[in-house]
Amino acid sequence: MNNETLTDFAYYTVTDWKNETVLSSYCLPICPLTFKPKIPSVLNNQKIVWNFGDNTQSTELTATKTYEYPGKYTVNLIIYDCANQARLASYSKEIAIYDFTTNTIQLSTASTNTFQVSAGELSQPILVTSFFSRYQDPTDIFYSISGSQTPNYFSLSANKFNHFIPSHCLFEKTYNTKLSGYELVEVDKVALTTNSLFARISGSSITYCREQDNDNVFCGTSGSCIIYYKDCYPSDLVTIKFFQDKNNVYYETVSGFSNVNYLNPLYYTLSAKVLRNTFASRFSVTSNGLDNEGNTINSFDIDTNKFVGGKIAFVAKIKSSNDYSVKTFPQIALSSIDVKLCGTDYTNTFVSLVSSSTVPIVSLNYATSSYGGGYLRGYCQYSRDAVGLTNAYINVSGSCTDNYGQTYQLSGRSSVFNIWPVTKYSIYKQNEDFGMAEVYKSLRFQEILLDKNILFDDFLSTIVGTESGAFTDLGKTCYEKIVNFIQNNSDVDTAELPQLESMLEMIQARSANYSNTSTIPNLVRRAMSLLSIQKNRLFGYKNQFSQNLDNRGVIGGIYGTNLGSQLNTLQYQVTAGVPIVAYEKFSDVYTLINTLQPLSGGVTTQQYALSTYTADWGWPLVLPRQFSVQDFDKYYTFYSYTSAINATITGGVIDFDNTQTTLSYQTPLTALNESKGVAECIIDNALYTGLELLT
Repeated sequence: MNNETLTDFAYYTVTDWKNETVLSSYCLPICPLTFKPKIPSVLNNQKIVWNFGDNTQSTELTATKTYEYPGKYTVNLIIYDCANQARLASYSKEIAIYDFTTNTIQLSTASTNTFQVSAGELSQPILVTSFFSRYQDPTDIFYSISGSQTPNYFSLSANKFNHFIPSHCLFEKTYNTKLSGYELVEVDKVALTTNSLFARISGSSITYCREQDNDNVFCGTSGSCIIYYKDCYPSDLVTIKFFQDKNNVYYETVSGFSNVNYLNPLYYTLSAKVLRNTFASRFSVTSNGLDNEGNTINSFDIDTNKFVGGKIAFVAKIKSSNDYSVKTFPQIALSSIDVKLCGTDYTNTFVSLVSSSTVPIVSLNYATSSYGGGYLRGYCQYSRDAVGLTNAYINVSGSCTDNYGQTYQLSGRSSVFNIWPVTKYSIYKQNEDFGMAEVYKSLRFQEILLDKNILFDDFLSTIVGTESGAFTDLGKTCYEKIVNFIQNNSDVDTAELPQLESMLEMIQARSANYSNTSTIPNLVRRAMSLLSIQKNRLFGYKNQFSQNLDNRGVIGGIYGTNLGSQLNTLQYQVTAGVPIVAYEKFSDVYTLINTLQPLSGGVTTQQYALSTYTADWGWPLVLPRQFSVQDFDKYYTFYSYTSAINATITGGVIDFDNTQTTLSYQTPLTALNESKGVAECIIDNALYTGLELLT
């Protein structure tokens, strides 16, 4: 036999899942192709090899093949004789394989792909939809913008005042659960919410279906997101191009997939015209100029708790009638703007306390030219007296002219807040009424020291503090730490935070939720330690003692408050249920008498004479066996009973008897813990004081 390759031809047919002759299909598991040869009789019973063009082979006479990726594949049929020589090696067919779900980007607006938007305001919603093939992981959609008169927000240098600078960007609306409203968030790419796609054979076609449908296969992914465009300056033509990350998308030039020859549009373009905004409507007055766009979210109002002597920072910026920031204004002339701090003082009189002539107002426009216009930044300071101001607000009004020469008369006011005295809710603990200077002064027995008032009153008192001084005084702090040692260190209910952490570590119960409180400023840590105590332990309770019967003691009604007037033993008519007091002269003991007891000892009426007393009444009286009523006064004096409780506060951490404690015992738990309530006010005061924000 010679080595000449024999050339007997054997053709083959290609059929799909419908048993139809085809030369194309989808790269889905439910779309196999069947290859069947037509072999001449002279070639029967020989070896067959199928080369499918994707580096896979088959030796089956009738082969079935499912392609994993799309593309155009050349399929060769090779037949070998018994000598393993190829009898046919040249016959081939080109098979086209397509994605059932193709990588694409689709965009839709309320109108067309060319839209208009007012400067500084949001466009109509833009729905971005992208589809990803079965083998493709979903990716974010990126964008580029050209033609804008402002920089992209993400190209700005990091600065806390970037929200004042005119810029352009794409936005998403996200729901903020804490604020119970939607807020706008700048995005540098479009993050899609994705869903899996499934397909199945339905009759003579392949259709999308639900995941729960029978005989389905995974065929790709879809993703979507609603975005908005905003630009602060007008522009005739802005082009927004959306595209996928081509490094993560299969397409024909990707290494290893050079045969993947199919259409895959990876970008989409929108055009926009940004119109001049002529709807400047009001001033928005907030703490930092952040107040959302398109709708108001009160996340940065002036804080409710402000204090006398503290600087109240504010930002006033121009807003449109649709509640968007308008930045097409030059630097605002301070001479044309009036700022007033208004409210109600302690006389319940509405007052306008300060204006722009007396309140320092700082415009960032004058300080840094790179910032845009349309806003003012400054502060008000209330220091008239120590009483404070309620229902206060900052009012801003005046005229402003935009870059196009149009003048507007604008006004606006801040949220309502209170300016509290620094001592609004002062808390002094038990044993913080100590004055070390007074103690030193009481020990000056030497005559030479008696007239050294400067030494004791001015020098030592400055160092160690006086009884009327602050709880931070050295002497008062040392004394309190010593006297309240157990309460501060060992009582789990009242221990200070560092000591509580130590106790938790001792029983191996400390978790990551407990941070190292040693780094917290002292004033703040003190406030947190006190406010973490349960209210009944923090406030204590009113003494319910109601048998304060001995009237000997300090003048002023402190003693004997439950002892009434003396009774005539021979004439007094006892009413059952109305207690009386018996004073035993020999033992000097007062006893509260239960006047209901005689009803079980022979007395048959609700009123009975005291002079009819017998031992059967069961009263705890000590009398001789031979006793006459006429001798009552020899042994006892009887008094009426005055119902009253002691009502002094005891058992608490707070010393309500200290005149420097201004927190009321009547403060309810709801007022203590509510948002911007008493507890927050105390912590705010500690923060402002520690940061030296109070003059």
